[in-house]
Amino acid sequence: RRGITVPPAKITVIPHSVWEPDLEIAKEDIVHTQQRLAIHEDAMLCVTIGHLIPIKGHQYLLQGIHRLVGSLPTLTCVVIGDGPQRMMLEQEAARLGLDGHVIFAGALEGPLRNAVLYLSRVVVLPSLSEGLPVTILEAMALAKPIVTTDVGGIREAVADGVNGLLVPPRDPEALARAVHRLVSDEALAVRLGLAGRRRFQERFSLDRMLGQLETIYARGS
Repeated sequence: RRGITVPPAKITVIPHSVWEPDLEIAKEDIVHTQQRLAIHEDAMLCVTIGHLIPIKGHQYLLQGIHRLVGSLPTLTCVVIGDGPQRMMLEQEAARLGLDGHVIFAGALEGPLRNAVLYLSRVVVLPSLSEGLPVTILEAMALAKPIVTTDVGGIREAVADGVNGLLVPPRDPEALARAVHRLVSDEALAVRLGLAGRRRFQERFSLDRMLGQLETIYARGS
């Protein structure tokens, strides 16, 4: 709150985590998801997850995908989430000629949502503002490379060129270049994904988070 200060010595930052068993799915879930969303088996899949509101920057991702489909005809972007901008974004996708290249999947949960993450070549976050997004942590846990805007607390999780690619916000051209780089270079995508998995285990695992909480409570007892 404005005007209230807390001595730095009294502050401990504990990043949140995700429970990895929640991300597990069966093979039949993947097949069901491909059928339900009409995802072609040869699709180069990218996924973005977030509420469909202006601050999430989906319109810049659509503009980026528009720049790519000429050179990457099997590129497909699955947009997971719902919100007040959905109709506008669907109309923008149609205006850009992205029929067959963008799937608005709605607010998927559980196995359906996880299956899209498993199938994706890259996880994209085009937001204009963020804290430490759960989607980024899930992507890291699943060894998926990340393209994300360099905003908010993103750099706590994503190191540019190490486990993902950082781009400026509101820059569809930069988004397009980064997505193209990862979907067309499998070796790079695998290297960044595995680095993200290691970074998750070292810095953001649930065991680490719980251990930090236990230390704080033990210190106060």
